[in-house]
Amino acid sequence: MDTYAAVLFIHVAAAMGLAAAVATMTIAEGKLREAHSVQQVRSLSATIHATGQRMRAMAVVILAAGLYLAHAHWSLTAPWVITSILVVVYLTLTGRLVFRPRIRAVVTAAESAGALTPTVRTRLRDPILARMGAIRNALFVLLVFMMTTKPGLLGVLVAAGIALVTGVLVAEMRRVPSAAAVATE
Repeated sequence: MDTYAAVLFIHVAAAMGLAAAVATMTIAEGKLREAHSVQQVRSLSATIHATGQRMRAMAVVILAAGLYLAHAHWSLTAPWVITSILVVVYLTLTGRLVFRPRIRAVVTAAESAGALTPTVRTRLRDPILARMGAIRNALFVLLVFMMTTKPGLLGVLVAAGIALVTGVLVAEMRRVPSAAAVATE
């Protein structure tokens, strides 16, 4: 087996792992929004944190292998390569800078209150997390699309636009209940 084939296998295997992690994260975030106890919040938060760590590790493998593959057979300046790198960096940064602090704040609030108060429930159903999660999933699909089709600039722009619009629309269709609705539960 040549080096390119071996690195391609590693790249695809890491992408499969990332797909599993994205699915795990999506399910855990959905369950977190519907948690019934502080223990559930703590447990789901731990799952989300551990999955996030795995996602970051896989992102490093995907980037390293992808850079090698692009350099070996394509071009590091190809629009789909640049966009893929930017999407992976964006996903990694939003995980660390948006998801992680907001979920930690929810856990801290739940533990401090000792119960899922209306304020804690409002934080559990943070619309930013729901929107960012839907956009994350759409961007992951965009990555798979670009890996398989390797579009030119116009294709990248159209696909990225479709992914972002789809992510926003999915988030709006799954709109979490308002704080007023949560308070009446």
